[in-house]
Amino acid sequence: MMYNASKDTALQVDDQLFLRPTQSEFVLLQFGDLAVWENGAVSDWWPPLPQANGA
Repeated sequence: MMYNASKDTALQVDDQLFLRPTQSEFVLLQFGDLAVWENGAVSDWWPPLPQANGA
């Protein structure tokens, strides 16, 4: 996922962005890994957490 914001957004290095989906997080399992963007490039790939038992 990529998030775009205005240049007026006051995000700083090490700020955190929390996802508040309009659908269940289950939707994330339909997509691939999440790209970690750092220093102007993709530095890592994070898989979504697996579905828990009973969910």
